[in-house]
Amino acid sequence: MRKHQQKQLLDLTKTIHEANNIIKKYIDAKNYEAVLKLLIDCQQAAVSIGNTIEKLEGEGAATVTHLEKLCDILYQVGLSLEDNPDSLRAFKQIMNQVKVIEDSILNDIKANQLEVVFLPYKASMWDSLESIYLAAKDDPQCSVYCVPIPYYELRQDGKLGQMHYEGADCYDNNIEITNWQEYDIKGRHPDLIFTHYAYDDMVRNATIHPAYYSKILREHCELLVHVPYFVVPGNSVEEYNAYLPGVLYADYVIVQSEEVRQSYIQHYKRFNEKHNLNFFFGKAENKFIALGSPKYDKVISSKDVDYKLPASWQQLINKENGEKKKIILFNTHMFTWLNGEEKYFKKIRSVFETFKNRNDVVLWWRPHPNTELNFRTLRPDLLNEYQKTVESYRNEGWGIYDDTPDMNRAIAISDAYYGDWSSLVALYKCTGKPIMIQNVEVLSE
Repeated sequence: MRKHQQKQLLDLTKTIHEANNIIKKYIDAKNYEAVLKLLIDCQQAAVSIGNTIEKLEGEGAATVTHLEKLCDILYQVGLSLEDNPDSLRAFKQIMNQVKVIEDSILNDIKANQLEVVFLPYKASMWDSLESIYLAAKDDPQCSVYCVPIPYYELRQDGKLGQMHYEGADCYDNNIEITNWQEYDIKGRHPDLIFTHYAYDDMVRNATIHPAYYSKILREHCELLVHVPYFVVPGNSVEEYNAYLPGVLYADYVIVQSEEVRQSYIQHYKRFNEKHNLNFFFGKAENKFIALGSPKYDKVISSKDVDYKLPASWQQLINKENGEKKKIILFNTHMFTWLNGEEKYFKKIRSVFETFKNRNDVVLWWRPHPNTELNFRTLRPDLLNEYQKTVESYRNEGWGIYDDTPDMNRAIAISDAYYGDWSSLVALYKCTGKPIMIQNVEVLSE
């Protein structure tokens, strides 16, 4: 049984306590019709508690026997109404038996099961939660659900636009996916919810389904845990990361290192002081926990032999003599591109020109998964040029274009990194392979 379910049963026994107080008053007032109605209500509550226990724990639970005795006491109190009932005696009998039931719910039933729910919104960011999910799945005390949630592009007026949903087809077979429409968070009230989206309604390009905003989730679980979908190359985060809604409303925020934790704490405390919150969202030292990032777990555990490439990609990688070319992972970040505008397009074209005629290396281009979405919502004037750039690269066929959710395949198989600063750089460092950050100002080979 889960702790929340145990609490629900105890709450139901409290209603019997409350009804018992009223029963005494009605007996003293000789309002026997009202007494009978309350006795029936108490019996139904006891039966409901017993059915729930048998459903969750099986038959033979000691608590059920105590509930049966309570039903008998309630029946006898009802019969006593025909004579001259003793209200105090009836009150004590019911009260004492309800206390026995409460003690039995607390002591005889072990509330050691946890319902754990993971709410990713983009499959490409699932690696920020995966190792926690796999550990919970292996724990016999946990019932684990991965429930990908939909997200929306935002229109120019800020209203919800096109919906996107990345469901079971976007995840490996070892991840059991539950459809978001089939899991009722409010009704099930899970023990733990893990999220990796922190912005809620604070962005201009896209947002998750409003039903999954952190403020709402916090009301429908015992603990809300946020794990950032990114890691930082250095030892600190941007200040705003410490007071995004998903961070504020989370009970705990799991971060990649102690240095990064201290960065969160400093920013969070400044925000708390500036707005005179008196730590309404929790003490900084308790909220932020340095347990490492699951993204590192995924990079470290991913090996090139684990992946099978499409035949067309394999042909690009192999030389005519059978030797393998060097693979350069080319990562372009969406905001660097948006901010660079036409200058960045020129840089991209110069990179392509440099690599397209090389026989010893192959370029593996992996643009940030949200690049096209951001052009569409933030810079629609540049969207056509971006789409033409992608289409031309793909049609020429001399390099690999990777728009799949799995970033770790590219990290594992490639021989070196080239491109923009991003969290991918921090992950790539784990491989020990070379890294070069591109300079948009340099357009020649």
